[in-house]
Parts: sequence; structure tokens; C-alpha cells
Amino acid sequence: MANDGDLDLVVNNVNMPAFVYENTAPKGNALQIQFQGADKNRNAFGARVTVFAPTTTLYAEQQPLRGFQSTMDPRLHIGLGDATKVAVLVEWPTGGHTYLSDVQANTILSL
Repeated sequence: MANDGDLDLVVNNVNMPAFVYENTAPKGNALQIQFQGADKNRNAFGARVTVFAPTTTLYAEQQPLRGFQSTMDPRLHIGLGDATKVAVLVEWPTGGHTYLSDVQANTILSL
């Protein structure tokens, strides 16, 4: 199911059918971040995100390009496990930062 929090994998093959690998792991919480960057960097490529959960700290960078003619969803997807509320620190490529506390799990942040 799309946007259910567990990421699936679709692999295209040259001159062969595509493979779809469904993630059947137990459901956990997740957070998605949709970036709205400034000027010519509308997807905020290079933004760094630190998520502070009760038992762990998670880090991700906004870099949805994966190689020659390959890309991903521009939304950043962060698995949270059992955490229901987190704090989020975004360091923007322009040098600024945004800090949000008490962010609810299973939401899409638009920053």
C-alpha cells in the first residue's frame, strides 16, 4: 500500500520485467518531510535533518538523486520505530535552521 510507512522497492531491469519487493515488516511509526526550498533550490537539496526521538537520534540528508537517470521521491522518509513524538532540527543549505519540538509521528511536515 502506498504511503503506509513501510518502504517497498521497485527495480527496473533492462529488457526484463520490473521486480517489486514488498516490505512486510511489522508496522512502525514514520515521519515524512516535504521541503519547500528557496529560489532555484526548490527541493532544498543539501538540507540536513536531525531527528531526536526518546531513545535514539536519527540523521538524514535531502539528496534524492541516486545515480544516472535515477531518483527518489523528494519527500524525506524517516522511520521512527515506536516513537510517537520527536523533535526535528533542519539545517538549510542557505545556512539557516529550523527547530520543531513535539512533532507527531505519522505526519508529513511541509517546511
